[in-house]
Amino acid sequence: MKTESGFTLLELMAVIGIIAITATIAIPTFIGRLPAKRMESAASSVKAAFQVARLSAIKENTSAILQFDLNDESYSIRVSGRLIKHEKLPAGVDLEKVLNQTTSASVDMISFNSRGFPTPPVDVFLQNTAGATWTIQVNMTGSSRVIRG
Repeated sequence: MKTESGFTLLELMAVIGIIAITATIAIPTFIGRLPAKRMESAASSVKAAFQVARLSAIKENTSAILQFDLNDESYSIRVSGRLIKHEKLPAGVDLEKVLNQTTSASVDMISFNSRGFPTPPVDVFLQNTAGATWTIQVNMTGSSRVIRG
């Protein structure tokens, strides 16, 4: 007796139908979460940049500068004049403003001295395409935190 193995056309069509329905439900949910994930990535990146600049200044016993470019949506870290890191924010996340915590004046850079203290302490505001605004704060001791808005 000869047996045939494989799938029938009806079985294959049923599986393809189930996959299509699942994709139809899952893709909009996934796409809807992209702005939040990009914001999370950008905030983590900026917070890490503060730490890199601070620790580089302490390690090399010199000053480090974290410079923000609001037009290019990017930032650069320089230690003793040499470029350590340059990075753009993810697409869909804007670098809104950088404010001095003491005077509320707009600034474009923060400097860390050889002891890791910032001048000035700043608030960095990020906004995504969904309109959410997050703040990364660097206090006068040099520690940073992310405030989800």
